[in-house]
Amino acid sequence: MRADAARPFLAPVRRDRAIRLSLYPNNGMETLIITTPNANARDLMEVLEAIKSGKSVSRFKPDPIPEQKVHAVVNAARLAPSVDNLQPWRFIAVSDEDTKRKLMGITTNGRRLPEAPVVVVACARMDEAVGMIGGYMNSYPVDVGIALAHLTLAATSEGLGTSWVFAFNEEKVKALLRIPEDARVVGLTPLGIPEAHEPPSGRKHLSEILSYNAYD
Repeated sequence: MRADAARPFLAPVRRDRAIRLSLYPNNGMETLIITTPNANARDLMEVLEAIKSGKSVSRFKPDPIPEQKVHAVVNAARLAPSVDNLQPWRFIAVSDEDTKRKLMGITTNGRRLPEAPVVVVACARMDEAVGMIGGYMNSYPVDVGIALAHLTLAATSEGLGTSWVFAFNEEKVKALLRIPEDARVVGLTPLGIPEAHEPPSGRKHLSEILSYNAYD
């Protein structure tokens, strides 16, 4: 798709909120740096506030979202740490209505996918992940999991919501989105303006999950 091609999920871009895209040389390659001028209080939301504010969305508004918000949340995922800094992730932003409906049909709990203007599909590149960590597992679930947490927090700070879907038919998702064989689908989420949230769910007390010097 050409850079100037119309994207149906996009809202008009406000000039005072437009992102700046700059290309910097990095070992012979160009690195995309995204910055937001004229940041307001919402943009500067503290991380802990975003963590406490984040809730799974039960219903999304159909309103389009500006493309710079999509860039902002995926850029947050891009900045996540990973084992050996290999960054074995790829993100697909799905805005096509027919494709979103098809994704809903190949997930177990993805009924909200068509509601939102965008669905983000998070993938892992197996050839870019560390094959063994801890002596028993590949690094990609940890790497992409951290990136997804960054994306979720960034969505909250941008006034958007998510609702991660992890029950899906991976082979059908890969076929639909032309994902290569050497990649794995880790999760999907609608991304949009929340209209309603899931009821608050409890969390374990800190004393139930924290111990010192040994597992207790």
